[in-house]
Formats: sequence, structure tokens, C-alpha cells
Amino acid sequence: LKIPPKAIPGSDSSTPEQSSVPAVPIKKDSALICMTGLLQEMEAIHHQINFHFQEKEPHLH
Repeated sequence: LKIPPKAIPGSDSSTPEQSSVPAVPIKKDSALICMTGLLQEMEAIHHQINFHFQEKEPHLH
């Protein structure tokens, strides 16, 4: 049996470079953007909570 190289995924030398390799950094970047966005939101909420406590109970700080 002779199977053409393009019938098997990943067997052709050009397909892994074109499809899978560029997709990895893009996924990493979007994940990093999501993480930094979440961290920024958490920091903003944290500042709001701290400010709220400072206003209510200044003797604690």
C-alpha cells in the first residue's frame, strides 16, 4: 500500500510548520492577555476594598 504523504496529517514536511507552529504563540499570547486582564481587574477590586476599609475604619491603617 502506498499512501500519499498529504493523506497522513503531520507527515508532509510543510504542514506542521504552516499549521501547528504559529498557532502555539498565538494561544499563549491570548492566554497571557486573559491572565493580565484578570489580574488588573483583581487589583482594581483590591484597591476599591482597601479604600473602602480606609474610609470606614481609619484607625486600622
